[in-house]
Amino acid sequence: MSKRPGRRGKASKLPSKADIRKFVEESPTRVGRREIARAFNITGADRVALKKLLVDMREAGELGPRPARR
Repeated sequence: MSKRPGRRGKASKLPSKADIRKFVEESPTRVGRREIARAFNITGADRVALKKLLVDMREAGELGPRPARR
């Protein structure tokens, strides 16, 4: 059976590092991966790419350290 015509994968719509930093800075509460994904409407496999982007930003010092777990 062939694939349905017109059903192609979407291009990745990850936010830029500047957009993520701005969102985190402007948020009145603590922000995690889940909140960032919801704010930028990121779903499915793009969440894995978002996680990698956030880890890279954290390692580069562009984001604060991970909050301590309770």
